[in-house]
Amino acid sequence: MLSRRHFLIGAATVLAASATGCRLRVPTPATEPAKRLQAAEPVGERPFRIALLSDTHCQELSPLASAPANAKLMRAVADFKTFKPDLWLCNGDVSDDGLPGQHAAFKRILSAVARPGQIMVTTGNHEFYDKGTPDDVALTRFREAFGLKQAYNNRMVGGIHMVMLADEQWKTAPKNPDWAWLMPEQLHWFEQVLQEHRDRFTVVCLHQPLQETVLWSQGNNNFGGCGQVAELRAILKQNPQVKLWLSGHTHQLTQLQGQSLKQGEVTFAALGSTFYLFDSSGATKNFDASESRMLEVWPDRVLLRSRDHANQAWFDGQDLTLRRA
Repeated sequence: MLSRRHFLIGAATVLAASATGCRLRVPTPATEPAKRLQAAEPVGERPFRIALLSDTHCQELSPLASAPANAKLMRAVADFKTFKPDLWLCNGDVSDDGLPGQHAAFKRILSAVARPGQIMVTTGNHEFYDKGTPDDVALTRFREAFGLKQAYNNRMVGGIHMVMLADEQWKTAPKNPDWAWLMPEQLHWFEQVLQEHRDRFTVVCLHQPLQETVLWSQGNNNFGGCGQVAELRAILKQNPQVKLWLSGHTHQLTQLQGQSLKQGEVTFAALGSTFYLFDSSGATKNFDASESRMLEVWPDRVLLRSRDHANQAWFDGQDLTLRRA
């Protein structure tokens, strides 16, 4: 098993080799029964826009912008605000250590542009980093901070189905704690909500990438992966309406080759980070960089775009179009 350090330093070699090939019942009851959601219709001539943030790593320092991660998120939010997103989503590592003050900092920053009902969040590995806090307490903190009955959740938005899967273990993980670990109840819930929305274009978010998808998920590593990858891939095979799978965690530049690829019916794409990204060598953190994506939902298609917040510009040639039909 590679250590995280050796895996990161050797990432460029592994990724170069993998990029050439990138084209291409659990009986336990859920904690909250799956329900059929009411669909909101697309917004006519204007697309339904979803700001796709990840790895914001908010801190609780005061004043708010004195923490570099908070200042970077504020800049990204101000950049996206000009496009008037209908929904703001953060795909894990909302906080740096899972502390209540860090959750509060995220909510304060987003409150400048979004109502509570316009925000979707899920957990990442950093939500469990408070050393003295058991995993179940960390999950309770997160749920209470964002008014969730369970850390994983779903919603119909702009006529499509958004599903937010959630990390549930870190200290209690069987191995590789920085992987995503999902409990049986969540897997059963995931199957249920997909069955209830088989006729809807579906987007799934999970903080960590599934193995052998985007950059830094290849090979025998202890960083970019999921403990239940086999179960999730089996569920995907039964649900061809899942067309897009979004991950964060890896802090890789969104414009690099291998950051989006199609496997079967599903396109996998990485979201980058508002706080920092590794340079193209995979060895050095670039704190000047700040990137995320935006999803535009049109009646006939879904458009995934990549945004450079440092320069307030879209990355040319990076748009990805998926048909809804």
